[in-house]
Amino acid sequence: MSSGRVVVFDAYGTLFDLMASVRSVVGQTRDSERLAEQWRERQLEYAWVEMMTGAEPDFWAVTDRAARAVSRSTAEAEALLVAYRRVSPYSDAVSCLTQLGERGFQRVVFSNANPGMLATSVSASGLEEQLDRVESTAPSGTFKPHSHAYEYLQALIGGAPREIAFVSSNAWDVAGATAVGLSAWWINRSRTEFPYPHVSPRSEFHSLAELAEALPCAS
Repeated sequence: MSSGRVVVFDAYGTLFDLMASVRSVVGQTRDSERLAEQWRERQLEYAWVEMMTGAEPDFWAVTDRAARAVSRSTAEAEALLVAYRRVSPYSDAVSCLTQLGERGFQRVVFSNANPGMLATSVSASGLEEQLDRVESTAPSGTFKPHSHAYEYLQALIGGAPREIAFVSSNAWDVAGATAVGLSAWWINRSRTEFPYPHVSPRSEFHSLAELAEALPCAS
């Protein structure tokens, strides 16, 4: 696979709308926003502590533990986990991926989710036909943003790091990719300032639709 024709996407929060999953359980309220933020924070905290302490990477296990830590009941936690498996794509995800495919780009997902979790989410999202390849960090033995995860991605794709376009809405993910030399593009839906100026993204977009408009045909 020629790296110059590849665009790599993070999954959760970039292509998949996590807030929509939470809203489907608790409704459209401030509580839903707070719950989604707390769940995501715990999920990443647990994942990164396990990564740093040498535990076997299992993103579904930390997602489950995080849901139970922030939910008001066991029933709510289990409903959240079901919704997570049935995650919906952002409204502009299908169009973005379709346009990139028509222009000759290979479209790859690279996620911390373990393979089974990721396969379920991709199938539920309806994006299978718009993706050429779905990869997990699991074989690397670590999680993003550890450098080994992105180096594993580079080995999968081949080519020079700067030729790999890496797209994420997560600033920490963009920072990790930039630190190892990937060409990282930030989907900044909240229009906030990038928090890690020493590893800032190559490009910034406010939506996947904006990203698709900016990319010419693959060379």
